[in-house]
Amino acid sequence: MEENKRRFLSDPMWRQVSVFLLVMFFVFLADSMLSDFVPGFIQNVLGSPLKMGLVMSTSSMAGFVLDLLFARVLRNLNVGKMVILSFVGCVMFVGLLILATFWPWVPIIVMAMLMWGLYYEFFGFSSQKFVVGIAAPQQRTAVWAVIETLRAIAYALGPIGLAWAITMGEVASLLLVLAILCAGFLIFSLIKTTYKTERLVEHQQITMWHELKHWRVLFVHIWPMVILGVTLAMIDAVYWTTGTLVNDALAKENPLGGLFMTVYMLSAVAVGVVFGRREVKKGKKKLAELLTLASGVVLISITLIQAWWWYLIVVFVSSVLSALAWPLIDAVYTDLLARMGRENIHMIGLKNSSNSIAYMIGPVLAGAMATIAGELPSFRYLGWFLIVVSSLLLIFTPKKLKLPQTEIQSWE
Repeated sequence: MEENKRRFLSDPMWRQVSVFLLVMFFVFLADSMLSDFVPGFIQNVLGSPLKMGLVMSTSSMAGFVLDLLFARVLRNLNVGKMVILSFVGCVMFVGLLILATFWPWVPIIVMAMLMWGLYYEFFGFSSQKFVVGIAAPQQRTAVWAVIETLRAIAYALGPIGLAWAITMGEVASLLLVLAILCAGFLIFSLIKTTYKTERLVEHQQITMWHELKHWRVLFVHIWPMVILGVTLAMIDAVYWTTGTLVNDALAKENPLGGLFMTVYMLSAVAVGVVFGRREVKKGKKKLAELLTLASGVVLISITLIQAWWWYLIVVFVSSVLSALAWPLIDAVYTDLLARMGRENIHMIGLKNSSNSIAYMIGPVLAGAMATIAGELPSFRYLGWFLIVVSSLLLIFTPKKLKLPQTEIQSWE
């Protein structure tokens, strides 16, 4: 163990990763607190879960537009510039939310949601370019595993921190988030680290229409992974909309019930425990679909017992299963990216845009289900949704996803 520790400390790659992880932790922590705060705040203003979902979906619309522009406009930005743009967008997001607490007007809230979508996309792009530039191919799985574990911890702590801060008022809570962001940016500014980045591709200028056509070609060949990724992202969106409302309601019944969202996020730590020590070389698609099916089967039992402790158990087990599916999906995408060579930027755009679409649909779906069936029963219907989608994918997913290599090479 001591030898591994010395090797870690002497590796320049891991030293730079550690610095970036520290910055990421502050961003993740701030975002988790905002993700817990925003749904309840918007529902209190608009008075309807459906309206809340519609407004929140505008953040993903902004992210989708940014995905379209990535191959054309953003590919030349380095990690440092993207992180700065992310911090600027997040500060504007928090500032608009503070403004909305005094003047709760829909246009101000919508502008805040647009800033949310933009800053989060910038941060996602910067993380991706950082890992591509700093880590060797054999190191990238470990780096992403550490990032996901850190993200899970931050998103588990966020709701707890907000529950304490909200006792001082909404504005005070948002000012605390702003202070966390400023601390992260200060660290980023003071630490003299050179972020080595890699140009994802040297490309001619691409129109948004051409990018959409490229995505259509790719979707025809990789649709099972796109659909599975969109499904799981929609579930995550529902947790961060309706789930936060359930969390607040359970906290009023029992303080431990307020761990609903914390339990959901901590389940992602299991990913590092399970996949950090073993390799999955074959059957990744089928295994991801089976895990999603099992997650749905567990989730439909959430209303079987009307007790906060039962809800936490069901959410934890179901979320562990779905969280284990994510690295398998990412591994399939990584295999596809390697096979695409220089044109992999289009696959990255398709993957990111499909997530943005999921986060457009998810909040609206969550709001509609909460209005019709109630907030907690909505999760039972989500379980059935997972079962249906994963069952169909298990039947129709081909053994190998084949890419149209000849057509892809003609895109240069």
